[in-house]
Amino acid sequence: TRSGGGADEVTRSPYELNEKMHPKQVNCWAALASDCFKVRGPTYLDDRIKLPSATESQLLAVEVFRATKALQHIAARPDAPTHNLAARCSRPLHSIFVVCVLIPVGSTVCHVTFYFGIYGGYEHR
Repeated sequence: TRSGGGADEVTRSPYELNEKMHPKQVNCWAALASDCFKVRGPTYLDDRIKLPSATESQLLAVEVFRATKALQHIAARPDAPTHNLAARCSRPLHSIFVVCVLIPVGSTVCHVTFYFGIYGGYEHR
């Protein structure tokens, strides 16, 4: 869910994959619904009941690119999605969590980078 009328309003990195908008779309990504996962409820030790998970984060962008070496501080690049992720959120962001997976491919390194928006209030739980 994007705010502000759509993803076209946000400047994107040249390395970003598109978010999946219809079932037959290829070369894209789609976030999993949090309620597909069950987590231990507050009384789990007594009743062993798991509850649907709540959304505390949202996958906002995915980048894929190759470089001659592993890049440091990938989210600080001038064209990285971190600079406009707040415009992509359905709720106000508390922070951004970046996961970069490096895959050696011959003499290059493939970077697969996931940008998650973390919503406020999580640290109080």
